[in-house]
Amino acid sequence: MITIGWLRLLRASVFFLCVLAVSSAQAFSVHYRDLSELNKTEWQNGDAVPSPGSEQALNGGRFIIALPSFPDNLRRIGPQTSGRFTATLHNLQLPLVAHIPATHKHPTRWLPMLASQWALSTDKKLLLFRLREDAAWSDGVAVDSEDFAFSGLFITSDTTAAEWQKRQLERLTDGINIYSDKVFAFRIRGKADEALKVLSGFRPFARHVYENRRNWPEAFNWYPEPTTGPYYLAQVRAGESLMFRRLSDWWGDQLPYFKHRFNADQVVFRTMQIHESELQLFTLGELSAIEYRDADYWQSGVVRTAISGKRISLVRLLTSASSQQPPSGLLINPRMQTINNSHERAWLLNQLNIQYIIENDYTPPLQQQSGLLADHAAYAQAQQAPVTPKLTPANITLSYTDDRDRAFLDKLKQSAADHHINLQLKKLSPAALSDKLALAEYELVWLRLNAPLSNEGLVSLFNKTRGQVFIGGIPKAGIEADPDNPADSARRIEQYLLEENLYTPGPAMHYTQAAYWQWLHLPAQGAPYYAEKLFDPFSPLYGGLFWINKKQRADILAKPQNGHKKIRVEVINPDQPHSQDSEQ
Repeated sequence: MITIGWLRLLRASVFFLCVLAVSSAQAFSVHYRDLSELNKTEWQNGDAVPSPGSEQALNGGRFIIALPSFPDNLRRIGPQTSGRFTATLHNLQLPLVAHIPATHKHPTRWLPMLASQWALSTDKKLLLFRLREDAAWSDGVAVDSEDFAFSGLFITSDTTAAEWQKRQLERLTDGINIYSDKVFAFRIRGKADEALKVLSGFRPFARHVYENRRNWPEAFNWYPEPTTGPYYLAQVRAGESLMFRRLSDWWGDQLPYFKHRFNADQVVFRTMQIHESELQLFTLGELSAIEYRDADYWQSGVVRTAISGKRISLVRLLTSASSQQPPSGLLINPRMQTINNSHERAWLLNQLNIQYIIENDYTPPLQQQSGLLADHAAYAQAQQAPVTPKLTPANITLSYTDDRDRAFLDKLKQSAADHHINLQLKKLSPAALSDKLALAEYELVWLRLNAPLSNEGLVSLFNKTRGQVFIGGIPKAGIEADPDNPADSARRIEQYLLEENLYTPGPAMHYTQAAYWQWLHLPAQGAPYYAEKLFDPFSPLYGGLFWINKKQRADILAKPQNGHKKIRVEVINPDQPHSQDSEQ
């Protein structure tokens, strides 16, 4: 039997009293073990990946980006979390280890972040991490093993009401072993490789803040959660803006991978009002940059007129991160009276001509997405001979939420019109669309998710009783989830949606592009090949690469015109030493 000193025992007792009410019925548990058990452990140190930042970077300044709608709360977890903004809050926290997936040109890489080392036990039952000695929360409290133990209990507690996160965590691990303040291990369930990929990205909750969580979740809706990254929430103006401030003495600045990054003193998310557009605010100088992946967006007359003659730059980064990007595609409601079987839905897809538009109407050319909700083999098998409906629909409403999709949807509208169908595009708020999806009160929806979809996420999304998307008429046997085999459940659900022509995948973007005022600057290489955005302020993997020249900002705002009508687009390929310019 392992003994623990009286002070350690008292500390552990207080800790367990705090969670006893919620942990007694949970599968997740915390065990204290002796550090000497790990004497023969072969620790991994990760890859020596150079910082993607630039030595020319300047510190200071304010970076302002658009917030389409003000979030309902600022929690990362619990009921009614803001799906659109949760990813931003997530990026304020560092993972234990960052994973860069392999591409056909690049190997898999692992970058230590909160953890300095990690290891897999010889029996593949333990995934061990050694935390950095100086890792700290933004309020100065040290990050330790018990933050992770508490986080596991917090996530899996029924009172936290984080059902999806709970299921994912309990599928991979049954708890944590604590060996010291800085060394702990997840006890692995299932496949070690999957556990490593998911649990290495675990981002903890500050135990000293959440362990006495009275009036959860309401009391924490607007609480400025401590962070492990370089920025923390400093100001909330309800309905208007959120301001994040840079820590002047962030512990991570010593790490080589973070060198010359996260240069702005402040990052402000400015809420767009109903009468405002992102392009309008940007051209007025009220936003620093805007990012649109849609290849056709920058070609539109509206954009060309708005930015022509201004001291604004366009840049397109060729990227290998498309497989990691959130899926999007067309969802068809099987309850539509005029199109209520798979052959008739195939007819509608034939009229919209999605695949042709993707392959022929864009420069650079696109292709359909692959991965969850876009399996090419299943999609190819799903193609059926179209059957013209007995009652051909003259008017169909397609709902969407994101203006980035508008140019592509306009092409669908034109294709429909060519086949005598009036496709009405209707923009809804994310909350309004979520309500309609849950009640199946829609005809067509351009479904754009906020994050890459896991097997569990797909199963949860289309769950027959608790899912966010209600699909009428799906046979129980075809979509029923098996909690012990989420991969098989996800495969069956995806196959059914594709075979029944209920869903068809949208375009995969092999680049990201942005427009920005010329007081902003990027490194010569733009961003690494695994970046999903050029101007992400917080991402530990590829964020905070830009910097602000405050003198140039003042000069440009005083005289925003440059007198040139031609628009130049800089094309950056991280795998090639030189960039290319093209005129539009």
